Amino acid sequence: MSGHNFYNLGSQLSTSHRLTILALLLLGS
Repeated sequence: MSGHNFYNLGSQLSTSHRLTILALLLLGS
């Protein structure tokens, strides 16, 4: 799983969804 892929995905989503993805990244680290 690449954090870069999650970042790109988040950029395409709304701000709220991006925050959720960032939170998941922090939890998954």
